[in-house]
Amino acid sequence: MDKSVDGSNIKHSLVVNYSYELPFARRQVCQSCQHSNGCNHWWMADYRHHQRQVRLPLHVWNNGVVDPFQGNAFADEVASPKLKSGRSYKQWFNTAAFVGSKEWTYGTASRYQADLLAPGYVNFDASIQKIWVLPLEKLKLQGRADFFNAFNHTNLYAPNTNVQGSSEGQITNAADNRQIQGGVKILW
Repeated sequence: MDKSVDGSNIKHSLVVNYSYELPFARRQVCQSCQHSNGCNHWWMADYRHHQRQVRLPLHVWNNGVVDPFQGNAFADEVASPKLKSGRSYKQWFNTAAFVGSKEWTYGTASRYQADLLAPGYVNFDASIQKIWVLPLEKLKLQGRADFFNAFNHTNLYAPNTNVQGSSEGQITNAADNRQIQGGVKILW
């Protein structure tokens, strides 16, 4: 019988989203267009996502077992996956802790290890917007700049968990770096 923590078990996840009108640029009456709501509005929007690590599944490919409910077979656990020294992207966990299971067997390791976790995720997206009221039939012009991963934080992907692979335990990819886009639109 397979006992395991669930792969979607994430202990901590925080998502914050807000929009704020910047007070330093507020004007009650705009002399050029005479609107009471002002025409010099600056807005800032923010989206933050902080997530603790997710569980890592271990796989053994091509040992003859394919289960329609669980997928491929699991590895055999022969030691602790915790490293004695610090982790790095070159070795995220103790790769000697798992070996491929024998042909036509499921393996002794559970699907998800309780203490075998992928790197966490921290993202900060920001947007700054300015709205101008145009004198033509209540039209407004919005200019904006969006910053995705604004602080350029490196978010590593999960390490390779194929026990029989040459890059087992290595993180070979990361999420996108900072991206900036700008835009202008007309509101009516």
